[in-house]
Amino acid sequence: DVYFHRPVSFFKDNKIQFNIGSQYWEPYFEHMNKLHPSLSKIYQFSGICHLMPMKRYIVQSLFNMVESYHSSVFWKVFLDMVTPENYPHSGASEYEILLTYTLNTYSDECDIVKLEWEDDSPSINISK
Repeated sequence: DVYFHRPVSFFKDNKIQFNIGSQYWEPYFEHMNKLHPSLSKIYQFSGICHLMPMKRYIVQSLFNMVESYHSSVFWKVFLDMVTPENYPHSGASEYEILLTYTLNTYSDECDIVKLEWEDDSPSINISK
């Protein structure tokens, strides 16, 4: 669901280049805070942008933190923490979780680089 008009770099000088969006959906932030109290909405932007570069050791560190806090495997905690009322909609966002965790814990290993992009575009405008 992503169409690139020009080359995009996901890493620069070994730093993750996070794109950002403007979506705001409260259940995402409630869910991530249930995963761990250190995961809360503190940035005005969103991680929802249809692409998510990551580093394996950062993701593993996130998993370890959540697993240690809940004494259970990450995938089970992730699913268990979704509020049942949000099942028909969207009750969790890995984009928001990973962006928040990385900015809070590994801020020296990432930058925010806002790409020009559109969400739910009915057509592709290749002149941009």
